[in-house]
Amino acid sequence: MNQEPQQRHSSRREKSNKLVNWRYWFVFCGFTAFAALLLLQEHRAHLWGMALYLILILCPLMLLVIYREEKSLDRLFDKKAEDDKENKP
Repeated sequence: MNQEPQQRHSSRREKSNKLVNWRYWFVFCGFTAFAALLLLQEHRAHLWGMALYLILILCPLMLLVIYREEKSLDRLFDKKAEDDKENKP
């Protein structure tokens, strides 16, 4: 008998926590979007001046990603080639 009211209260808490979390994230995202808009508006000239540096920083990072994917593709093709050799009569 005592368990039934406790279960109702725990389910209400879970629902209220989910609602609070959703509201929290909604407010947080709205505030972040507004702050980003203001920052971009005020510092637009600085951002264009840094565009060259951002491109220079992104080039090595892109090469690392491409190299990593190339290695994984090589492993995949090597595995398929080994499987084909084993399956041939």
